[in-house]
Amino acid sequence: MIKSGKIRKTYPLQRVILLLIFSLFLFQSCSRIAFFPKRSSIDGIALDGISYEKLTGATISLRPAPGSSGTTKDDTTVDEDGRFQFEKVTSGVYSISITMSGYERMDAGNIDLKQGAAFVAMLPIETGLSLNTGGVSGIVRDNNGNPVPYANIALSAQDASLTNGYFTSASTNEDGHFFIPAIPLDKTHEFRIRCAADGFETKRISSQPILNNEMLVLQLELARETLPRVLFYEGFENNQHSWEKTGFWRVQQNQAIYNKAFPEHVMLAPNDLSDGIIPDAFKGTRMAWYGQPSTGNYMGEQSSYDSGPTGGTSRQPNRGEMVSPLINLSNAQSASVIFWSWFEIESMNPDGYGFDHMEVYVIRDGTDIPVLLGMLNPYIIPFLNNRKTIPYTSGGFYQAPVWRYEEFDLSDFTGSSVRLKFAFDTRDEKHNGFRGWFIDEIRVLEREGQHKWTPASLPLRQR
Repeated sequence: MIKSGKIRKTYPLQRVILLLIFSLFLFQSCSRIAFFPKRSSIDGIALDGISYEKLTGATISLRPAPGSSGTTKDDTTVDEDGRFQFEKVTSGVYSISITMSGYERMDAGNIDLKQGAAFVAMLPIETGLSLNTGGVSGIVRDNNGNPVPYANIALSAQDASLTNGYFTSASTNEDGHFFIPAIPLDKTHEFRIRCAADGFETKRISSQPILNNEMLVLQLELARETLPRVLFYEGFENNQHSWEKTGFWRVQQNQAIYNKAFPEHVMLAPNDLSDGIIPDAFKGTRMAWYGQPSTGNYMGEQSSYDSGPTGGTSRQPNRGEMVSPLINLSNAQSASVIFWSWFEIESMNPDGYGFDHMEVYVIRDGTDIPVLLGMLNPYIIPFLNNRKTIPYTSGGFYQAPVWRYEEFDLSDFTGSSVRLKFAFDTRDEKHNGFRGWFIDEIRVLEREGQHKWTPASLPLRQR
């Protein structure tokens, strides 16, 4: 039987208990959002900056940068795979240092976890080398935060005449990670950094300082590219255009072609896992190559006296040119040529005064006068001795070759038709046992290009 006319009352103590329960629930919900700091992680690798030996056992110290909101302090050691990791790091800006007996201490600052998880490569050099070097590492992502694989990151001195443009580079892996070790700092501490990836706008950073024994950490974001009008395209896939070729220039299909000069006459860079095979095309299956399929290099006829670790000795120098068909720039307001390049040449004297020159020219229609747009050879003289067998590559001195983005301005030639010329010249018979110069994905676009310093005519250095 239900009694009517009575209302059940809530006593003051019960009200207090209910209010406390509700307040505790509200506090826990809000604290998950506002009071518990956001956490992220730092993944890293620690290698010898020259030999790429894993620095197992090295000490890695993590500290908040001065004035940072970060609160995590931690120390760890490098594992047997050369890896280290800091997990559950509070959001903020951090610095990392690596110390190990026999190596210079290296520091990395400005690691900003507000942008997400970071990647840091620590690449110190041995104390006995007495070199002034630094490094760059980081992650490349797209606008949605996804990693961008196969992006090319390249460095030039801010004053490009000091290095003849970009002299060292690296490609990102599947996780968007990259690193460039042993950047020489004897001539300058101020650099340009360029990040290029197929289908994305090229990102450029100017006047970036790199200090001795410092690892610069970058988190780069690339936007999808909207290409201007394409005035000419060559991907070497279907013989669309007829090129004039001399010397060892050829269109080469992907094949497992080995450099027969390796390992008797030449070496591979410590991070080169190719076993001396020529690269796959940057895109598709075909590319232009200055080299010989029969040997996998540009030695030509080998000297009968060539034996041992010489770098490969030819009987005589060799050179060749690859010249494009006419490219119509008559209606263009501006123009530039971009292409992807992979090369491996000697490191004894790879500079503008030296040997194994890789030059890009433009020839205006109606003339036979080639105008030098620039050369890919560096002006950085390698810092190690006894380099006869060691390569200089599109990755840099004693670095694995990578496909590197190149760009030259053609705006001075609008209003006419032109030809492009790619020229390779060993200039002597020594150290010619390397894999040579590969070119793919050539485009002429209706936009002004990034000017590259063009070297003067330089006298041949005597060996």
